[in-house]
Order: sequence, then structure tokens, then C-alpha cells
Amino acid sequence: PLHAEALASAAPDVVLTTTQGLQAQGGADRFWARPELALIPAHRRRALVAMDALELLGFGPRMPQAVRALNAEFRRWMA
Repeated sequence: PLHAEALASAAPDVVLTTTQGLQAQGGADRFWARPELALIPAHRRRALVAMDALELLGFGPRMPQAVRALNAEFRRWMA
């Protein structure tokens, strides 16, 4: 886990998580309601990318597809 000070120091423009983690949090609204997230630039735009855990972390034959999807999502938020 990342504590609030480290998160604020990192100042991410986009947050990357798994769809499973997002569901466990109760969805995007509950995710962004966490007070430590108010400290980061991504919070202002609610810039969140959620991908399936196996696709994101699996390093299997779908990896090129996952990288392309991740790239497209980051480009969307960084435009």
C-alpha cells in the first residue's frame, strides 16, 4: 500500500488500478471519495484507468493487446 504522503509526492496525473480492485472499493465514486486521493492531480479530473487484473498483470499471450489498450487509455487522459 502507498501512504498518503508518498501518493501526494508522486502526484500522478492518472491512476491505474484493476477492475477487480475498483469493484472491491465499491466503484469509481467510492474510489475517488478516499481522502488521500484528493491530494493528487488525477483527482481533479477523476483520471482513472481500470483494467482486468489478469490482462494487466498476467504477462501472457495477451500482453501486447493489454499494452495497446493501456497506451490508448493513458493517451486519452493525457490529451
